[in-house]
Amino acid sequence: MRRYALRPLLCAWFAAAPWCVALGGPLDGGGDPLDKAPDFLPVDQAFSFTAAIEAGRVVGRWRMSPGYYLYRHRFELLPSAGLVLGTLETPPGKRIEDATFGATEVYYHEAQVSAPIRARPADGQVTVRFVYQGCSAAGLCYPPQRRTVTFGGKAVQQLPAGDPAAQRRNSTEAGVASRSTRIEHPTTMSRSSV
Repeated sequence: MRRYALRPLLCAWFAAAPWCVALGGPLDGGGDPLDKAPDFLPVDQAFSFTAAIEAGRVVGRWRMSPGYYLYRHRFELLPSAGLVLGTLETPPGKRIEDATFGATEVYYHEAQVSAPIRARPADGQVTVRFVYQGCSAAGLCYPPQRRTVTFGGKAVQQLPAGDPAAQRRNSTEAGVASRSTRIEHPTTMSRSSV
């Protein structure tokens, strides 16, 4: 039974009792404080993730639900054997004072990170593990998340970035509807928490 489950019943019997108001009973309109706990979204709803290879770069994009943010310093791109990536690029974020990390930068609404592909494995297949971590402004921090994305090998058609019609055709064929200039789409994606 919840901590205050009997309080509404007792306050109904003793409606004028001062302890009903002091404890947040029905007379003060406050209700049970435990009933006001925020509802947190599942991680994939809080941080919607997509990935692509665009113009020779591995790109990860996230759209955050209102009230959620990702930490700039918690992004990592981990390449598979034979894949060489250049330096991870992250745009500046909003500076905040975080209870866990102190002064840090975060992204609200959306984020994008990328790294140039310096060398591909012989089979042309690109597998990258994206690592990221975020929180809800209401107080829940999710554990670091991992999404492993594999892009097809030599059979993947490389289309010019300036050809939107070809991009839409390629997106539809890959099973991904998109209006962006994606060149390669993931052939597989898996997830795990760290």
